[in-house]
Amino acid sequence: MGNQTFAPKYNVVFFLLLFINSQIFSGFSCCEAAVYSNISCIGSERWALLNLKKCLIDKSNRLSSWIGENCCKWKGASCNMHTGRVIKLDLHNPDIFDSENLSLGGEISSSLLNLKYLQHLDLSRNNFSGIKIPTFFGSFKYMRYLNLSEAEFQGEIPSHLGNLSKLQYLDIGKNYHSKIKSFWWISRLSSLRSLDLSWVNLSSAHDWLQAISMLPSLQSINTLADIDLSSNLFQGNLPLCLQNLTSLTALRLSSNSFQGIIPFEIGHLKKLKELDLSLNKFGGTIPSSLWQLNELQSLLISHNSFVGDITEIHFARLTELKSLDISWTSLRMNVSSRWFPPFQLDEISLDSIQVGSQFPPWLEMQKRVMRLSMSNASISDAIPSWFEVVYSHIRFLDLSNNQISGKLPKILGSRVRPFTTDRITPPFVNLEHLNLHENNFIGKIPSDICKLSSLKILDLSSNNLSGEIPLSLGNLQNLVQLNLANNSLFGQIPSSLGGSLGLVVLLLNENNFHGHLPASMQNLSNLMILDIGDNQLSGTIPRWFSKAFPYLAWLRLQSNKFNGDIPVELCQLSFLQVLNLAQNNLTGIIPRCFGNFTAMASKSASSVKIFNFLRFFLPSMIKGRELMYPPSSLPIISISISDNKINGEIPKELMELVGLQSLNLSKNHLQGSIPKNIGNLKELESLDLSTNELSGFIPPSLATIDALGYLNLSFNKLSGQIPQGNHFQTFDDKSIYEGNRGLCSKPLQDCVNDKPSKEDGPQELHRGERESSCIPWFFAGFAPGFSVGLVGFFIVLRFKKSWRYAYFRFVENLCSNIWMQILVKFSLLWRKFKGVSP
Repeated sequence: MGNQTFAPKYNVVFFLLLFINSQIFSGFSCCEAAVYSNISCIGSERWALLNLKKCLIDKSNRLSSWIGENCCKWKGASCNMHTGRVIKLDLHNPDIFDSENLSLGGEISSSLLNLKYLQHLDLSRNNFSGIKIPTFFGSFKYMRYLNLSEAEFQGEIPSHLGNLSKLQYLDIGKNYHSKIKSFWWISRLSSLRSLDLSWVNLSSAHDWLQAISMLPSLQSINTLADIDLSSNLFQGNLPLCLQNLTSLTALRLSSNSFQGIIPFEIGHLKKLKELDLSLNKFGGTIPSSLWQLNELQSLLISHNSFVGDITEIHFARLTELKSLDISWTSLRMNVSSRWFPPFQLDEISLDSIQVGSQFPPWLEMQKRVMRLSMSNASISDAIPSWFEVVYSHIRFLDLSNNQISGKLPKILGSRVRPFTTDRITPPFVNLEHLNLHENNFIGKIPSDICKLSSLKILDLSSNNLSGEIPLSLGNLQNLVQLNLANNSLFGQIPSSLGGSLGLVVLLLNENNFHGHLPASMQNLSNLMILDIGDNQLSGTIPRWFSKAFPYLAWLRLQSNKFNGDIPVELCQLSFLQVLNLAQNNLTGIIPRCFGNFTAMASKSASSVKIFNFLRFFLPSMIKGRELMYPPSSLPIISISISDNKINGEIPKELMELVGLQSLNLSKNHLQGSIPKNIGNLKELESLDLSTNELSGFIPPSLATIDALGYLNLSFNKLSGQIPQGNHFQTFDDKSIYEGNRGLCSKPLQDCVNDKPSKEDGPQELHRGERESSCIPWFFAGFAPGFSVGLVGFFIVLRFKKSWRYAYFRFVENLCSNIWMQILVKFSLLWRKFKGVSP
């Protein structure tokens, strides 16, 4: 079962496998004929192979043996032991892990037509860089085996292949950009027994069932044994003609858009052993006829809208069942606590369905389970005591997103023999995947966790765990993902952690770790995701990050106590897509070499492949809010250096990161202007430059970014007119411009002279604006000037006696004159009031 994945848009999967048995290669015996040293190939065929070699690109020199006269000894070529004719050419890529370096490429020469007796051709897992499958492949009249899978062919698959009347095996699968418009040419393959067209675009091919039914080798449509239509674009209800395939043993229809109910007629498929209807739009109740398929071994119906209760009666006849997946539906597991299942399951998936608040008692009866997944199943019970014994050989365990309480299960520690103190080796040495995320586990992480030597995924995040990370954790050599985030762990990050050399994902965020990062972490050369944010870590950001983690794509150091400058060595992280240094004590400037982040400088940048299959959530700042996202949900490309003590200007080189989706430089001491070419960031969705000391105008190019959905320029020293038009009209919230007294135009007050701001210089002010702008400066200078002059005058009077006498005489005379003038004026007014003439 494993993780289900959706097919990419425009890619379609079709896999038909007919008559899988020992006879499928019965016609290939001559292909495997021994090649004797005294057999020499035909000259024209040797020339054909040399011409093919000339047209191919062979970086790894795989065809180095293609020299000399006897091509029957060349690697990949085989000849008939009697005639010396080349009958087999096997040039498939032998290494599935380093396929790029060992791939053949280039062109396929038509000189191959000289291999007139060719019966076996294998070019799979190479890289032919989007060329079409040659039409002349349909001219090999003796061809019985043709494998072109995973070879990067593109375009329409030639119908000429329908001329291969002796072909028994055809595999063109996983050529993701190839397509088939009609299946009728396949109906001419009279000897065909096995057909693989997986991941081929079949959206226009609606005649597949009719064409398959006409294959002469089948004699009857009822002999069809295996159908795989997974990851296609099929819609509507299930075709009722499927009920006629009474010999069908496997029906795989996952990852489509089938809808409606499962037809009752599915019960006619009495020989069905595997049924996969997962990841569709089916609804309603499951028909009772399905539960009568007593040979069913695998029932996979997850991610649909099925409703109703499943009781012990439904499983009564499914005695052969080995795999059960009913997760992510609206079904409810309603069985008695005393139910004894009639089957022994190997794989159980009950994610996001109702199984009850207690651990299902019937699981104790399942003795062979290798995979158990019960995430988000509303379990609030503790893990029962029998679990350790019954599930001792389990490989995959996911109990995440429940409310399971108590200490960590004993699978993380040694067992003790009953009535003794002797410890025995823990039985869970084969455990590869352990996910207990988001529960209520308490206590410490056991130190003998190192005995789980096969562990690859360990997720204990979002619990109430405390204590320090055990030193023995570094002994897990196979560990790929370690997630201890959101707990109450403390102490220093142990240097022994550098012993887990295979780590790709390390998440230690939201704990109470302190101290410096251990130098031993430099050994984690495969690390791609590192999140140690929300701790108490201190010191400078290590300069060895770039050399130690050459593939690092996600670096989050937010909310710690890191200080010092941002090291320029970070610029060498060419795969970096997320850089979060927010809420620290960093100083200095933003390095101009940030423009060297190659993964951010491409509009087509997307999440690295590791994001697509690892199951965890990462905190990401999107549109001003930090939310938890699965890294595969969207290609997040962001830089956040907010809430530090960074100064200097915003580097113009940042505007070269055209794939950037989020930029947050708020709450620093940045000066200068916003770069004029910020409009280059066409993918930008979130921009926060608030609470800095930026000045100048808002660049008009900012209004051309249609993707921009969040903007905050508040509390700076920006001035001039706010750009209008385009997408900028949607920013009608005044608060995003608050604290910029020089800004005007909508949504703020209108500008006095409402003209477009000039990009290359300060805007010319209206005369009234110039005069009004001088008034504040006049009063600002008047008060201190008057105060300084007055103080100076009194100091002179204090130390200059003659000045002091003269000053007081002047004041006395002035006061006498003023007093006399007042008396005279008063006397005149009084006489006038009494009517006395002067």
